[in-house]
Amino acid sequence: LFFNKYMVGSPLFAPLKSVKGFDRILELNEAKRAEAQKKARATYEVVLPDNFDPKQRYPLFVALHGGSSNIRNFKPRWQSELLKKKYITAYVQSSQVISINGYHWGDLKRTAEDLKKLVALIRSKYPVDSQNILVGGFSSGGYGALYAAFKQLFPIKGYVVLCPVIPSEIQEADLVKMKQSNLSGTVLTSDIDPRIGTQKSFSARLKAAGIRNALVITPKIGHWFPKDLGKQIDRAIHEINKI
Repeated sequence: LFFNKYMVGSPLFAPLKSVKGFDRILELNEAKRAEAQKKARATYEVVLPDNFDPKQRYPLFVALHGGSSNIRNFKPRWQSELLKKKYITAYVQSSQVISINGYHWGDLKRTAEDLKKLVALIRSKYPVDSQNILVGGFSSGGYGALYAAFKQLFPIKGYVVLCPVIPSEIQEADLVKMKQSNLSGTVLTSDIDPRIGTQKSFSARLKAAGIRNALVITPKIGHWFPKDLGKQIDRAIHEINKI
């Protein structure tokens, strides 16, 4: 067994740093995580739309779990009527280990490798409309999704992200290219999300660059999933598809 890397590195554990033997616990914990990392592989699960017809091409939504999570925990929360009826939805699980059964998207090089490889595989197996691919996710998954969209790791039309970490790696040159390609999307968040400041700044930066985007703020839920997430996802997708 080993503990979540985020957890043992948090300020809550600061009082234990002076306790004899705690540094050894941290060493053993990291060794166990590193051991698990060597065996970890990215994976995915595809959900086909209602009344699926293999002769028809469908839009694809690539959904990324949050940090310390996985497909099993994330999939029940990231659902909507539009995804169910109209989209092939691919839930992708990172290869980056953070706990015994939790993963994250923080290493962008590995994130890019995982996503490009698995999305190419998904597109080879399912009838995907290559002109209508969306990405999204929660928290760390939102970070990975935004990076994928603005770096165009594969053809991406738009994004829908919830409480994301904003990638500092998105450069002005990326914004110019994305304006030309008509990329658009929505950041869903809360007024008490810890990153609301950077999310607002990002939205303003995109607006200044002429990139169509929306910032939807649900009050007083913090860094978590709003009860009407499905409806918020569908509204965001409708906005993306206006062009």
